[in-house]
Amino acid sequence: MIEIVDQHTTVGETFMDGSDELTAELLADMLSGCRHTARFISTDARNDAGEWPVKSVKQLQEVIRPLEGAVEGWIAVNPYFLEAALEAIELGVRRFGMKSVGEMIQYMEDWVTDEYMVLPIVQLAGDLDVPINFHAGEALHVEGVMHLAESYPRTRFIMAHFGGRAWRMAWRLVKDAKLPNLYVEINGSPTPELAAERIAAAIDAAGVDRLVLGTDFRLAPGARYEHGNRLLDALEYVKLKDTDIERICSLNAREVFKLS
Repeated sequence: MIEIVDQHTTVGETFMDGSDELTAELLADMLSGCRHTARFISTDARNDAGEWPVKSVKQLQEVIRPLEGAVEGWIAVNPYFLEAALEAIELGVRRFGMKSVGEMIQYMEDWVTDEYMVLPIVQLAGDLDVPINFHAGEALHVEGVMHLAESYPRTRFIMAHFGGRAWRMAWRLVKDAKLPNLYVEINGSPTPELAAERIAAAIDAAGVDRLVLGTDFRLAPGARYEHGNRLLDALEYVKLKDTDIERICSLNAREVFKLS
């Protein structure tokens, strides 16, 4: 059975506010019916980490600590609160061993992907040797991520959503630039046919060894993780080799996040 590492999930609000506890049993229930095993890299879903990122990192660590090896943490920050953001990143990576910075969500917090106040966060991610995930659902986001990746070759970047509606633009820019520090995030669409074209474009642009899976799936009581089965269907539809499927599903993420 293949392993899937989903590098873009969120821990639901009920776990963060203490009204529910994320347990191995709940995780197994979410994965019931899957044709794969799974490992999740999750952040706080509440989107209030902008002003209080240190508090959120500590709360997230309490939620996921019993599930070490099944759920890893990443650190969501808002560059408008730069001092607190840098403190939270240092705490999450150095003390708690969290695996990534992000998702950097500029469209919800009204900042520009590559503006000056983001640069210290990008630099710190590189210094701490962890990747940074940027939302890239529009053309302007794609351009900003490409600019940052070119400017900070020591930092590993993940382009979330592969440009979203601007995926053809993302395909062209990523292919032309051939940046070794840039990874592309794909996900499983409702049908293999819908996913296949974008996955094929991502492979053509970045190469099989620069693709990771990210779904925005929210870990929550009663949720069912159907994304993995859909991804496997799409990868089979594209007619990839088994070794390439394993690399996209698991091995690339293990390498970029340095998972044990």
